[in-house]
Amino acid sequence: TALRYGQKLAAASGCEVQVELTSGGYAVQQRANSCHSGPFLTISGHPVTSGSFSGITISPEALIRFDAMGRSSVGTSVSVGSKLITIYAETGYVDAP
Repeated sequence: TALRYGQKLAAASGCEVQVELTSGGYAVQQRANSCHSGPFLTISGHPVTSGSFSGITISPEALIRFDAMGRSSVGTSVSVGSKLITIYAETGYVDAP
């Protein structure tokens, strides 16, 4: 849900968004100063913008960045527990069956 939210937020706002997935949790982040410069900070005030994991394995840990058109900086697959989530670079589509 956080990956899909990040992709849709990037496309809707026209600003870069990144989603950080680590063994401890996840965070949806936007640039602090403007759409295209400054450090990324975790978005607050929305239920899917950050959270923690307990007993769930993330492999590999990933940093997925979506551009202003919602495209991903890289195409990749991430295992979250027993689910395989695939992000397609060309469109930013998040496939989480």
